Amino acid sequence: MKRDVPSGGMAGFISGLGAAVCRAAGFIYDVTLGLVVRALVFAVRFLIRGIRALFAVAKLSFIRYVGGWRRFFERFRRARADILEERRRGGTSALTALVRYAVRAMRIYKDHGKRVSNVLLPVLASAAVVVLCVYLSGFTTGIRVSLDGKPIASVPSEAYFISGADQAKRRLGAESGSGALAALTYDAGIIRRSEMTPSGDIADAVIRAVCGDDAVNACGIYVNDVFLCAVPDENTFTRVRDEILSEFALEHNFDGADVTVELTDDVKCVPGLYPSGGDIKNAEWLRSYMKGYRRPAEYHTVKAGDTLKGILRSAGLTEDRLRVLNPTADLSDLAEGTKLVTSAPVRNMSVRTTVTYVVEENIPYETLRRSDADLAVGIVSIIVSGAEGQDAVSYTDTYVDGVLTDSKHEAVRLNVREAANALVRVGTNTRAYATRSAGAYGSATTAYGYLDASSLYAASPRLYKSQGGTFVWPAPDNCFYLSQGFSDSHKGIDIISSDEGSSRGRRIVAAAPGVVSWVTYHWSWGYYIRVDHGGGITTGYAHALEGSFQVAEGQYVTAGQHLSSIGTTGNSTGYHLHFEVWVDGTRVNPLPYVYDPVTGITLA
Repeated sequence: MKRDVPSGGMAGFISGLGAAVCRAAGFIYDVTLGLVVRALVFAVRFLIRGIRALFAVAKLSFIRYVGGWRRFFERFRRARADILEERRRGGTSALTALVRYAVRAMRIYKDHGKRVSNVLLPVLASAAVVVLCVYLSGFTTGIRVSLDGKPIASVPSEAYFISGADQAKRRLGAESGSGALAALTYDAGIIRRSEMTPSGDIADAVIRAVCGDDAVNACGIYVNDVFLCAVPDENTFTRVRDEILSEFALEHNFDGADVTVELTDDVKCVPGLYPSGGDIKNAEWLRSYMKGYRRPAEYHTVKAGDTLKGILRSAGLTEDRLRVLNPTADLSDLAEGTKLVTSAPVRNMSVRTTVTYVVEENIPYETLRRSDADLAVGIVSIIVSGAEGQDAVSYTDTYVDGVLTDSKHEAVRLNVREAANALVRVGTNTRAYATRSAGAYGSATTAYGYLDASSLYAASPRLYKSQGGTFVWPAPDNCFYLSQGFSDSHKGIDIISSDEGSSRGRRIVAAAPGVVSWVTYHWSWGYYIRVDHGGGITTGYAHALEGSFQVAEGQYVTAGQHLSSIGTTGNSTGYHLHFEVWVDGTRVNPLPYVYDPVTGITLA
């Protein structure tokens, strides 16, 4: 049986409970808030009362303090009137009365005295220290310089004095300066900073003291820190120097934006006081001196029987140096009576000329080799052709008094184009199984097979030129004269220029393809290269120019590739190429291997 629950029973209970909880919470909040507010109000009132009390105490103390001082000054005024009155009556002296009143005031107002002394005395002491420091900062230790007992300068240290005295001695002249400065004395002491002589004016002070009215303002010329003379002003030296350098450049054809002409020596112009009766020179004297020579040129006149080696030995020169001193002389044909410069003249003031120029240089490429058993030994097939790179190189040539002293000094190198390496196939088949190619036989074919005897014979490096050999002439730049041929005592041929120019610096090229086996210096051959062509054949290239090597050991080279340049190093008397051909370790006559009727070889 279902029982009905009245609608107001449970709902009313819950509602009443919630209302009771809310009333309790409200009561607690009201009580808590009231307590907090009351506490805050109490704290603020207490703080205000404390501040008022402190202010009242401070005010009272201040009033008492000010009042005490007011009473002190009132008594001081009354004491002053009493002291003046006693002085008029002729009784106690004013000073005695003042002291008596002061002692009485200190007893009465001892608290005020303590306060004053505690503040005033530290302030006065600090002020005294500051004043003393400021005063002492105007002094320093130093050297007082005197001449005949009369002070002339003050310097910071003895080193300044020595430097200034040395300068003055040079301006006066070594001998007269030593006598005039003998009376100079100095002693250490405390000196005002304002009295200190500037370091650059010490010599002027000494000159002024020694010469008096005879001291004049001028400009001293110092060459490498050695006094030369004095001129009226710096403009005189600058004008003469620029004129001489300009004339020198025109005389030696040194012109252009890339040419620098300057004095070799370190020349300075130092203004200051100098004795008027000393070495004060005019512009004409300075010009004459700067253009003059302290050592003339030395010459050798060729006599009958003179040889180039003998001349070089007696003069202590190398052939390159003699050639620099005599650029127009033909050293290969020294006629009797020829006048050769063996020592360049030396100017009083040497002139250095620097010429800058840019040269485009080719960068050799490397040849990468790949062994190929399908090709016969000695056969080379090009897979990828190489291409030389290029550098733009800035060089400088330096001349001293018109004579070349430093040639082709590299200043800046800029790569314009990178070199592209070549790739070749190198035959390794000893049975002569090969691919016939245009590079080896003159016509392209893809046929494979064994080569016949005539083909092998044609490819052999042992063949003479007239028999189809592949050697090329090793000095192709118009060097087709032989100064000496092959003989039992001379195992090679000496090649020189066939035109009017010198052989110096002309190219030396590989006579045939092969591998570089030697790049060295030999006591007799000088700078020397040897190339191995395979099959027991090697070639040698002697007396190359120093620094001209273009290849390295182990590098593969092709026929006609640049190896080095013609020089005269080692046991050599002139510029030439000594060329050798070695067959199975024995030197043979190279001429049949390289002779070409079209070129024509002349025995000089």
